[in-house]
Amino acid sequence: MLNTPLSLRWKRAKALAKNGAIQRISRKERTWSALAYGSRDKPYNTQVCMSKWGNFLTGSCTCPDYVGMFAYVYHHHPFCSYAGVPQYNGRLVCKHMLALSLKAYLEIEAEILQ
Repeated sequence: MLNTPLSLRWKRAKALAKNGAIQRISRKERTWSALAYGSRDKPYNTQVCMSKWGNFLTGSCTCPDYVGMFAYVYHHHPFCSYAGVPQYNGRLVCKHMLALSLKAYLEIEAEILQ
């Protein structure tokens, strides 16, 4: 797997958020879930958890890029090597998670400003 730099992931994430690739967004408290359309026929299940101020806390995605970062699963918990893997706030990320977190952040910002 070739690791994409975080700056390029953000660029791609902004494009995904803008072009409607993130769909069927649902929210339960501070956790957002969505379908992220990418290069495959089926969408990826993407989820992010944000703080009440819009900071990215954690997330997951079923895309091959994110799933491929994990070396193995032990007792239902993923373990990975962090060497060269793009992270945001110390968490593994993919462009789909970043796109959903951008949409979540904008929603949180609108709520705060009201």
